[in-house]
Amino acid sequence: MAKLCLKKKSKRIPAKQRYKVEKRVRDHNRKIKKESKKTAKGRKNKMITVPNICPFKPEILQEVAEYKKWKEEERLKQKDIWKSEQETKKGLESLVDSA
Repeated sequence: MAKLCLKKKSKRIPAKQRYKVEKRVRDHNRKIKKESKKTAKGRKNKMITVPNICPFKPEILQEVAEYKKWKEEERLKQKDIWKSEQETKKGLESLVDSA
């Protein structure tokens, strides 16, 4: 009886099933690639390069620097707002738990 238990199941599968699995994998990978192309949020913007010929180069670079500074300040403000909201939520949850 023990000899029957020691035999392992064969890993042979019909070609039809093997091809079907390969096709499904291909379709799945294709779908994932398509969705990632649609929602490509992680791309970084290229550095702005202004040619030296441009007559207003210093002004343009100044505007870009101001914009970056403003963007960073807005990000920090949003971060502070988010932190304060999290603290108030945490405070309310602790009040509810203690009650």
